[in-house]
Amino acid sequence: MKTLLIIIILAAAGLGVAVYLNPGLLDMVRDHTVDRSSTVYKWQDKDGTWHVTSAPPPAGTPYTQQQYLNDTNVLPPPQEKK
Repeated sequence: MKTLLIIIILAAAGLGVAVYLNPGLLDMVRDHTVDRSSTVYKWQDKDGTWHVTSAPPPAGTPYTQQQYLNDTNVLPPPQEKK
């Protein structure tokens, strides 16, 4: 039991040193394990109003589907008032 605990502590310390010496290692692991994108649906209703939603529109409504990275700002920057 004591030997197992020592092995776990040494493995954790080795992993900590590896991440400390190569910070990009965490990004590489995160890129392969976390879904960083979202799907949005853009469609126009019968009144001509545009909608952008995370759920598909009602059946029979034409739409476009787009993928966005979760860490990307999809809104335009605010305009300065004169």
